[in-house]
Amino acid sequence: MANTTNKQIKKRFSFILHFALIGLLGYLFIGLFSPSAKADGFSLAISPPLIQIQTLAPAQIKTPIIIQNLSDESVELDILFSPIFDKAQILEENNSIKSLTLPPKQEKKLFLKIDISENETDSDHYFSIQFISKPSIVKSNLNYSEILGGVATNVLLSIGKQNAKGVLQEFSAPLFLKKSPIPFTLKIKNTGNHFITPQGVIVIKNMFGQIVGKIDLMPLNILKDSTRLIKHIWNEPFLLGVYTANLNIALSKEGPILTKSISFFAIPTLAIIVVLTSLVIVVLLYNRIKKRLRV
Repeated sequence: MANTTNKQIKKRFSFILHFALIGLLGYLFIGLFSPSAKADGFSLAISPPLIQIQTLAPAQIKTPIIIQNLSDESVELDILFSPIFDKAQILEENNSIKSLTLPPKQEKKLFLKIDISENETDSDHYFSIQFISKPSIVKSNLNYSEILGGVATNVLLSIGKQNAKGVLQEFSAPLFLKKSPIPFTLKIKNTGNHFITPQGVIVIKNMFGQIVGKIDLMPLNILKDSTRLIKHIWNEPFLLGVYTANLNIALSKEGPILTKSISFFAIPTLAIIVVLTSLVIVVLLYNRIKKRLRV
């Protein structure tokens, strides 16, 4: 009986070993003989990622752009404007260029130059400057592929007198809350002729008029004739009572300033249930002890 059991164990072990060897050989076969395409990756960085320009005509604008090759390989880049903006060009050492070569681990300081003529009408222009790598062919045993990549910076150009205009279409929060966090929603419409970059603050006060929270609104861009929805969250460990949130937001450094106040109620239902349950237990225990003392 013991010999039969040992034979079965050896047979099973032999089967597992053969199965493992077949799997290993299959893996080696696929790794050695299957077609593959290997390519050295590249990494680019650009600063600043966003360029904002506000000017009056006529003007000649020259602003720096730093582009870096973070990879270990040299890269050739074509420079494109999307959409095409014929008033702009990229300069390297005062020479207009449409392509450049970046050695590995190197950076170049370029300049965006824009010429605004005297008869230029008040307008906004939005475009991106794209640095696109030239196609590189990666060959394998049976096929080939093209590797493309790039980096870009966006430009917001406003020509003419700045007169920010806008409407605060919404500033809201849930009326009734049981716990944190508190979500605030803002909706601002730009009704002016140029893009605006509003910034502001939300100040939260409790029912006693004490300031218990503050949210600084990060600057953001709103294009002309467009609306921006903004969401912020306020976290507070314990909320109870009536709260007032006061919004002050400036559409530009010169104004105007939009303001609005809202109120909301916070009742921590779970905490109240726990407190009430604890009070009931205390009262019951007190009455029971009191009855025993009387006896």
